Amino acid sequence: MGIAQRLENNISIISINGDFDTKSIKLLQQYVRVLLEEKNVKAVVLNLKQVKRLDSSGIGIIIEQHKLLETHNLQLLLSNCNPAYVEILQMMQWDKILNLFQTEEEALASLA
Repeated sequence: MGIAQRLENNISIISINGDFDTKSIKLLQQYVRVLLEEKNVKAVVLNLKQVKRLDSSGIGIIIEQHKLLETHNLQLLLSNCNPAYVEILQMMQWDKILNLFQTEEEALASLA
């Protein structure tokens, strides 16, 4: 499990590798708190390509972070989401709220 973060054109790209579990949830929350203190970030892309397991608590944290970023006029975009996770998000109708993209490049292009 790990989380990596990089900045590209004032867009924070956070990649999660492994299970999206309690440890990675706490790391994600820390990253977002730090990003909110930085005034030069205009959006966050959460790359889920390497996520092996995403449960309901993980989805809940993604929604929570989306709402938190939204209150600061920042967007959260999800990329490389496993089709099974997309199906779950669609069943819960979260796909109407979250910005889902097949690739990180598509997510970044949508912000250009």
